[in-house]
Amino acid sequence: MGDRGNIVVSDGQNPPVFLYSHWTGSDLPKILQQALKRGKGRWGDTPYLTRIVFSQMIKGELLEVTGYGISTSMCDNENNILFLDDVNQVVKVLKHSWGNELDEMTVMAEFKYEKFLELNFDKFDPYCCTWHSTNLAG
Repeated sequence: MGDRGNIVVSDGQNPPVFLYSHWTGSDLPKILQQALKRGKGRWGDTPYLTRIVFSQMIKGELLEVTGYGISTSMCDNENNILFLDDVNQVVKVLKHSWGNELDEMTVMAEFKYEKFLELNFDKFDPYCCTWHSTNLAG
């Protein structure tokens, strides 16, 4: 059992980096929001922003040997994918489908970083298929 999830970070030039969580997949939207707030000065500086996001993911578990990973391919997954397009400063929610490449996954929602910071995850579920980018992007 687990609650597996991935945050994918792209700089638009190199292969994307997959940040994997075995136990906190459902919490990744909140974790990502906290990381983007903390790392606002590094938006567009993808190596630093990636490290900030991963640090937020492993907060309090730095020395553990299981639970998290970094890869250039999809790790195990049970949730939709949070995709950071750091060039355009956009968070996309991609509908996860095994066997599909990232660019073949359906974009369920899309948020500019600033808009993503405004979301209240106590009221909204960013993984929910009822969220549409036409209603919430900005």
